[in-house]
Amino acid sequence: MVKRMFWRLLLGILSLLAAPLLVWHPRLRCTLKDRLGLYPNLPPKAGPWRFWLHGASGGDLVTLVPLAQSLKAVAPGSEIIATALTRSGIEMANRYKDVFDHVYGQPMDGLFAPHRAFPRLNPDALILEYAEIWPGLIHAARKHDAIVVLNNGRIAPENVIKYRFLSKVCGGIFQKIDAFLMRNEDEARCVRAAGAQSDRVWVTGNTKFDALKGPESFERIQKLKHGLRIPNDVDVWTCGSTHEGEEGILLNVFKKLRKTVPELRLIIAPRYTERGSRIVDLAIEKGFHVWQRSQGDVTEGEHVDVYVMDTMGELQAAYGLATITFVGGSLVPRGGQNILEPAAESKAVLFGPMMATQKDLVEALVGRGGIQIQDESHLSKVLTSLFLNPDERVSLGTMAAHQVAQIKGASQKNAHHILDILKQRAED
Repeated sequence: MVKRMFWRLLLGILSLLAAPLLVWHPRLRCTLKDRLGLYPNLPPKAGPWRFWLHGASGGDLVTLVPLAQSLKAVAPGSEIIATALTRSGIEMANRYKDVFDHVYGQPMDGLFAPHRAFPRLNPDALILEYAEIWPGLIHAARKHDAIVVLNNGRIAPENVIKYRFLSKVCGGIFQKIDAFLMRNEDEARCVRAAGAQSDRVWVTGNTKFDALKGPESFERIQKLKHGLRIPNDVDVWTCGSTHEGEEGILLNVFKKLRKTVPELRLIIAPRYTERGSRIVDLAIEKGFHVWQRSQGDVTEGEHVDVYVMDTMGELQAAYGLATITFVGGSLVPRGGQNILEPAAESKAVLFGPMMATQKDLVEALVGRGGIQIQDESHLSKVLTSLFLNPDERVSLGTMAAHQVAQIKGASQKNAHHILDILKQRAED
């Protein structure tokens, strides 16, 4: 009882302190009503089940789309609620209104926000993405008889002790999770070591693979190419999902490449679009002519060296028009980003050494169209070689696309696991 009161008080204090950020910070902006769990009262379910899917970012919500589709396929008529922590996550979820029936911002984990949210939404299952283990949400779910599932479970070895401590301090939350659907066996071992019951842990793969729609349409790629006014006879290097500290490195490499490939163009698509203006300033400082995509199409006759894609929804097309691609979050300690997106476009994919949260993707792609580089010098050397050897880069792109086609199916497995647990609960 004392422990429960302690962690509830702690969550309340942390939520109170975080409230201004959760409502007004540019990356987290959301209505106060959503943060307090004051959602609309949903009507009684018309179908068999109502699922609450939660992720942090826009990328998380994209990864949850194929799971939502699979749940609707195996349980026709079911409803899907989607929540996200970040503004980009909420915006991305709203792009999939055909999949997500209701979209809201994530409630704070304290100040009784989850306990206000659950009776209003009345879900049968709370499905948390990656490592979105929120004690308040989990306890509220169990109090309101909803099952709790971790989808694409991700726990690194160095975090096992932290999660074990979190579970104990917050009332044994790992014992309140009904299923841990992990991406690979290494992460399954980690979650068991952190306190998960072995009979609740399954290795099912990564639904991120299923989120790939395949190659972007030719029309969308050509529309972007025309909007950027990129000549047909020039090579393009697209760097996607870049983070703070990476763009300077990439611009330095680009300057070196220009000595070998004078007409080369660079597209930088930052992970967080609000960083666009800073990247523009950095590129200008290095002597390049820059165009910021949020300003619209490139002006007729304008010469551009570097395009900063600070817009939503155009990354896949930017990969599609590339000659070679690089995926960010991997030259700085951010754990990496989705390297399968450019692979689906039949492009050679380069990425850095810091891929701690994407190990399964690295294993899938290295040697099969993907190249993991070690530092700036290595990146420059590999890119120079590939730009001078078109047959090699085409071969790498073909292998990458073939590998993407081979590794799908986790969403359907996870949907069946979730349905089996719900049916078992109904029978008990």
